[in-house]
Parts: sequence; C-alpha cells; structure tokens
Amino acid sequence: MKKFKIILLFLVLVVSNVTAKKIIKKDIDLNELSKIAQQDTKHLLIYFKTTYCPSCKKIEKFTLHNKKIKNILSKDFITVKINIDDDENIKYNDFFDTKKEFAKHLNIDFYPTIIFMDEEKEIVNILKGYKTKDKFKVILKYIKTKSYIE
Repeated sequence: MKKFKIILLFLVLVVSNVTAKKIIKKDIDLNELSKIAQQDTKHLLIYFKTTYCPSCKKIEKFTLHNKKIKNILSKDFITVKINIDDDENIKYNDFFDTKKEFAKHLNIDFYPTIIFMDEEKEIVNILKGYKTKDKFKVILKYIKTKSYIE
C-alpha cells in the first residue's frame, strides 16, 4: 500500500508539472526589451529558428554556444531566441501575434536568420544561414561599433 501511494504521488507530480508547462506562456515584448537596450546602449539580437532545422542546431552548437561569442553577446547585446514552432506571442510596435506570424511579418522565410535592431527598434542588419564563430565575431563587432551607419 505504501508503494502504491508513493507511485500515485509521483504520477500526480509529473502530470501537474507537464500541465503547468503547457499552461505557462512566455510572450516576448520587444518594445520593453528595446527600452532596456536603449538604457544599456546595446543592440537587440533576434535569432529566428525552427525546431528541426539542421543549420540552426549547427549555429547554436558551434557559434552561439562558443564561450567567446557568449561573452560578447552578454556584454554588448540583448539576445532573443525565437523558435517559430512555439506558440507564444511577440509584441513589436503595434504587432501582437505568434512567433510564426512575426517571422512572416518580417518576411523571414529562411532559418536560421538573425536580425540586429538598434535601440530605436530599427533593423540594422539581417544574417541568413549558418555563420562560423570567426565570421560571427566580425559581424558582432560591426554591429556593436555601429559601423553600419557609415
């Protein structure tokens, strides 16, 4: 009887945990994030991906998870990962809809795509496809120093 109660308790905890994860949605407010970026004089880096994209997995593993890249990103950028297969919403100016619709709104149809926005929420650069860590470092420096203005 004691084993039955333990198993039943375990099942209740597992089911409630799964249910809680399904109920909790985390919408992304790019308007708020851009205010933070403006205060911190950082750019927004918005990384669009899909769940089953091989190039997305490759850029995450070899580029975005590289220690030096992670240091640069945490110091100079506010990074937002958007998996368009998730059903959470995005708020951006007057736009409020799903991640997939946001990608369509920005005419993104290739993954991975990385968009850089300045503190005024203006898109200053768009990268499509896999980039090595070395190329990505150069791009990050280009964005950070605002070389795109010249």
